[in-house]
Amino acid sequence: MPDALRRQAAVLAVVLLTVLVLLVLYVWSPASARTEALATPVRVDVVSVRYQARTLPVVLEGIAAAADQIAVVAEVSGTVIERPEVFRDGGVVSSGDLLLAIDDHSYQLALAERRSQVSAARLHLADTRAKASVARRVNGDKGNAYARLEPHLEEAEARLAAAQAGLARAELDLQKTRITAPFRGRLREVRASPGQFIRVGEVIATLSSTDRMEVRLPVRDEWLALLDLSLNEEDQMTPIPARLHGRFAGRDVIWRGELVRREGGINQNRMLYLVVQVSDADKHEVPLEPGVLVRAEIEGRWQEHIASLPRSVLNGDSTVWVVDDEERLRRRRIDVIHQDEQRVYVGGGLQDGDRVAISGTLRWLEGSPVLPREQTVAAASPDQVKRP
Repeated sequence: MPDALRRQAAVLAVVLLTVLVLLVLYVWSPASARTEALATPVRVDVVSVRYQARTLPVVLEGIAAAADQIAVVAEVSGTVIERPEVFRDGGVVSSGDLLLAIDDHSYQLALAERRSQVSAARLHLADTRAKASVARRVNGDKGNAYARLEPHLEEAEARLAAAQAGLARAELDLQKTRITAPFRGRLREVRASPGQFIRVGEVIATLSSTDRMEVRLPVRDEWLALLDLSLNEEDQMTPIPARLHGRFAGRDVIWRGELVRREGGINQNRMLYLVVQVSDADKHEVPLEPGVLVRAEIEGRWQEHIASLPRSVLNGDSTVWVVDDEERLRRRRIDVIHQDEQRVYVGGGLQDGDRVAISGTLRWLEGSPVLPREQTVAAASPDQVKRP
């Protein structure tokens, strides 16, 4: 047999042997034990949904300021001859308290001069009336008005009226030499001292009320639908209760006030301002001072069917994760009525008793098995649950 044929036969024999060995190994190979990977349930904190009728709080922030603030201006010129000790920066004055006394000698002299002018005008009027009475008897109805001294009488009456007006102005200027407080408040930026000459129109201090404080609160225009801003019979807004939370004098304090009005107009950021007023602000244990940053909780409209949940349940803008009866996660779309920094208020999309995952932002898969763990959530305050 030629060498070439022997080599081909040998190769063919090796191939056949290899195929035979592989077939034997495939047929007689042991079966492998296969195990299916099982999904391990994860623990999930959940909160139960509970609908109830309640008011919806609107939470805003603002800075307290005096409800009334004026510049105390000198209405007459003169030298300061008296300044009470309270007339200093930080001094608290009541309505009618003396702030400054200006030298009134020149105004006393002006008053005496005006009184003299009034007396002379009265004498002139009496003399003219007497002469006019004689002229009417002499000339009768045939004489003209000048002959009857009617223009003379009108001039005398006008002279008396002008003299009386001058007297009233002199008396008023004399009263203005004593500058008094128009309302109870605190002084600042005091610029007058004894012996100082002040001029008409000069600002000598700033007076801010201490009993009434106001807080301007910026609010989005769409949030106005949450508030009852109806008008009463006097076309004034019906006051809405508000609670102001702030920190002053090292203490956390709550002041009670009322939403009394809203300012007109919307700025470029679609915001407008609500004004909360606090009466008797200086009579609280810790007074509300200008410049204090406060967080205002304003009582909203009465809602018949609403649930309050932690804001962390949100997965995006309007979906949450709900644990179904089979202990699996299901994504649910909800109707968000309002939300603030801590809470989200739901009007629909959930049922009473539904278990909602608190950590709504975690990445979960639809249908994932979980081990729910119920958490308690602080209930609404009585002021929010009780029908107004």
